Amino acid sequence: MASFSRLKETYFAHKVHFLNTAKGGATALQVAASIVDLDFCWCLVEDGHDVGAACRDFGATALHYAALNKDHGKQLVAYFVSLGLRVDERDNEEEELIHYALRVDNFQKNLIFDKKNYFNDRFFVALGVDLNQKTKYEVTPFNFALIAQNMPVVEELLKHGADLKARSGDKNLLHYFVSQNRLDIAKFVHAKEKSLIGERGEKGRTALHLAAMHSDAKTCSWLIEQGVDPHALTQDGKSAVDQMASSESKRLKEEKMASFSRLKETYFAHKVHFLNTARGGATALQVAASIANLDLCRRLVEDGHDVSAACRDFGATALHYAALNKEHGKQLVAYFVSLGLRVDERDNEEEEPIHYALRVDNFQVAQELLEFRHDDAEKGGKNLLHFFVVENNLAFAKAVHENDGYLIKELKRNGKSALHLAAEYANLEMCEWLVEQGVDLHARCQSFWCNKNALHYAAVNKLHGKEVVRYLASLGLGVNQRAKSEETPLHCALREGNVEVARQLLDLGADMKVKMCEDNLMQHCVTYNRLESARFVHENDPNLIFELGKNGKNALHQAAARADLEMCEWLVEQGLDPLLSCLGWRSNVLHFAAFNKLHGREIIRFFVALGVDLNQKTKYEVTPLNFALIVQNMPVVEELLKHGADLKARFFEASVVRKLARF
Repeated sequence: MASFSRLKETYFAHKVHFLNTAKGGATALQVAASIVDLDFCWCLVEDGHDVGAACRDFGATALHYAALNKDHGKQLVAYFVSLGLRVDERDNEEEELIHYALRVDNFQKNLIFDKKNYFNDRFFVALGVDLNQKTKYEVTPFNFALIAQNMPVVEELLKHGADLKARSGDKNLLHYFVSQNRLDIAKFVHAKEKSLIGERGEKGRTALHLAAMHSDAKTCSWLIEQGVDPHALTQDGKSAVDQMASSESKRLKEEKMASFSRLKETYFAHKVHFLNTARGGATALQVAASIANLDLCRRLVEDGHDVSAACRDFGATALHYAALNKEHGKQLVAYFVSLGLRVDERDNEEEEPIHYALRVDNFQVAQELLEFRHDDAEKGGKNLLHFFVVENNLAFAKAVHENDGYLIKELKRNGKSALHLAAEYANLEMCEWLVEQGVDLHARCQSFWCNKNALHYAAVNKLHGKEVVRYLASLGLGVNQRAKSEETPLHCALREGNVEVARQLLDLGADMKVKMCEDNLMQHCVTYNRLESARFVHENDPNLIFELGKNGKNALHQAAARADLEMCEWLVEQGLDPLLSCLGWRSNVLHFAAFNKLHGREIIRFFVALGVDLNQKTKYEVTPLNFALIVQNMPVVEELLKHGADLKARFFEASVVRKLARF
């Protein structure tokens, strides 16, 4: 937590440094209004920043800048209005905030011009905005809405009194969009007001004259179809054909947009200046990942910024910073992963990007990070709550549950519940919380081959299993219940070498005489090569070591096939005779060692030194060498030959040997 707290403070310092060094004559508060949220702007105002100041270069107020903010604009506009700023305040070029918002195409997502809420909320209408006000170039909000094809806004503007017959200079609304080569909008205007098509503009030009100057043949054809006279002349006697060489439209458009283009470039310069002067050891790309969008980050990468660099102070990657970004984090995560960053990369305090996301309640980005993980086959899967249960992070698990209460009810693909995962990986406090939330204590794993309960999973928990087992047993789970595999919790504990939990299970009444597939607990320990577990079983019941299991095998036979040399040596020390053969097939320990590819060579050497016959045949006349050759265990083959195995011994039919091999 300490590192993350410092990171958040440094992150806040990034913003303040940026705002206080902003270029373009804008104040810190104005720049903040254009890119950050209400809370941050409120803090600046509380710290004494002048809310009424105007931008030095453009004469724009904080409201103009708030109109550029696609994510938080509506809240900021309402806030600044409450502080006395006027929504009809104009900049040096007679433009209001409504024009700024429309200039940056803030139609789809901008809260100020949200198609669902803008006029339905009567937000600007209630504030007294003039819906027919013209800019310096005599363009109304209605013109802008038509340009953007924001038809719900167009309809609301008409509903509230927008003037279809308003003129821009000497052009009416239809003339304007014909001169912009926007036939689709011209048709819409014509459908609303058919009288406009017959009007004349500057120098007596008709809509067809304007189309000839600025539009394409399709627009000209449509105007003629609507009855515009192709032979009509202007006041200076020019026909539509005479107008085709004019370039006035391009010049006028460039003149109109020049001022705002300068503003947009200055606005981008603010960001670049901020990113390149970031504090806290973060790179420009990392800071951008925390506050900016995909386009800006991609541009920085294309300009050569190192995507794999780690933050100097915290060791965090760009993915850690992207995890803090609530607006654009999902896109950025996918982008950085595509460039090779790992979602499980840890910072200096062993925290991954997913932990950063949860620190700021960024659940969607946390889920996106989880989707890109590839180490979840046996753990939390793609369920965010399961992930933090496995991590034993109760605070984050609670936060996820509060955000989405359904996740606690989901099962993993392998059929485990949240409580099964907690019993296996987490502590007592996590298990208690899940039970309190209503997770079924008695539920079995839904996997077809498993059917384990929470006690089976708690038995393999080496860090917290002892107290979890005691807790679950106190709630009524039986310590001798079996899974489909016939395993009891005691089997699970011994298989994992979890002796402390095995001892706790014995204290709670676990049965030492239990068998699984005809094998006792000693044979079970030997099969999984768990010497510590075998010693524990032997201490509690010394007779188990001499019992025979399936097909008349003893523990030493099983050790030769599945365990290592140390296990075999210990069993011999406890009194098992290496010369005894399996009662079922009359196989000796060398026959079994022939199948042991990990430790067979040294086990063969050990038993040969004890006098075991390396050419002994089973009741089907198969030697250890036969078995080793069938399973292609060449180190054992070499060791047997080295000690004198008979190559001339009768070799039984391979299919029979394979059948016998299934001991």
